[in-house]
Amino acid sequence: MEQSHLDDKTPHIKVLSVGEQEDGQPEITFEVNDEFINMIKKEKNITEISTKELNEYVHALVVNCANKEDGYDYETITTLPEN
Repeated sequence: MEQSHLDDKTPHIKVLSVGEQEDGQPEITFEVNDEFINMIKKEKNITEISTKELNEYVHALVVNCANKEDGYDYETITTLPEN
């Protein structure tokens, strides 16, 4: 069985789906591991992070990755379903 990147001890975000809301706005469903949350807390010097703050952070990250700005990029990891 392949170990999930979310079990890794480095920050990871996994995009579960990309779609569109009823109003036409894009919608991304994602999950992150604890290390990702801790990275944001450390970067922003905060002890708690709200869902809104997480969504804003991920939005900015996705935009930077898509545009390859500020040294950001992304890697596509394809996982195959288990038989």
